[in-house]
Amino acid sequence: MVAPFRIHCIFFRNAILLVHGVLISLAAHALDLDAEKARIRQEVVLETPDQSLVDALTEIRFKREVLPQVNAKKKPAPGPAVTVAVGRESSLGYEYTWKNSMHGLRLEFNWQEPRSENTMFDGALYGKRTRYQSVGAYYVMSPFENGFRVMTGLRFNDIKTTYAVNAGGLANVNGNRVTLSPQDHLSYRFSLPRATPYIGIGFVKELNDLPGLAFFGDVGATFGRYNAQANTNISKSLNVDAKQVENELNAMRNDRFSKRYLWSAKLGLRYSY
Repeated sequence: MVAPFRIHCIFFRNAILLVHGVLISLAAHALDLDAEKARIRQEVVLETPDQSLVDALTEIRFKREVLPQVNAKKKPAPGPAVTVAVGRESSLGYEYTWKNSMHGLRLEFNWQEPRSENTMFDGALYGKRTRYQSVGAYYVMSPFENGFRVMTGLRFNDIKTTYAVNAGGLANVNGNRVTLSPQDHLSYRFSLPRATPYIGIGFVKELNDLPGLAFFGDVGATFGRYNAQANTNISKSLNVDAKQVENELNAMRNDRFSKRYLWSAKLGLRYSY
């Protein structure tokens, strides 16, 4: 667990440095609107005999020559883009938007750091381990010109939680309280199906004077019923029958994994190139 965590730390450090460098570089080339208007005015003064028309002609040229450049920077750029986000899950993604900026595709890898902790259920102490990874493939539609978008597609999951009673621990199996010997084991595993549908909404906000860079946020959910599996040998050593184990497994699933969806929310940066 330590090595993957270090790799993630190194990656995020380098990603932050890269984004910081992009921001500095793009800011240095930001369009100075006042300077552009002053330049146009000087040209108009030299070219226009009637000085009373200078202000009007300056505004006309400014709107025709400069403002289209500003508006073009504010629109979501078509073509490829990379994304990085944090929130309920961390995410790295790739997007492609067609030229009309209304339809696109998105691929992303989502994860959470593996977690281990102790938890109580039905009077028994369990060691809980959680693993969370998924790959998403979505169709993206931006029906309006305000950055709002809708996503739908599939997620391919490796998301599971395991509850285990350590050897020598106390277990409550459907009301039958037993103490495990050093040779006994009891665990329950709950996993999301390998492939599940996904639907979400989000927004993209282009950053002024920073072409290609945007701030984005997404909220969505993937839908599926958790699979449940028990792994034990105590039915042989402690006179606990398989039906009792199954009842306890279902009781835990109904208590902690009854929802047939898993929601996510995240914020991040999007860079079009």
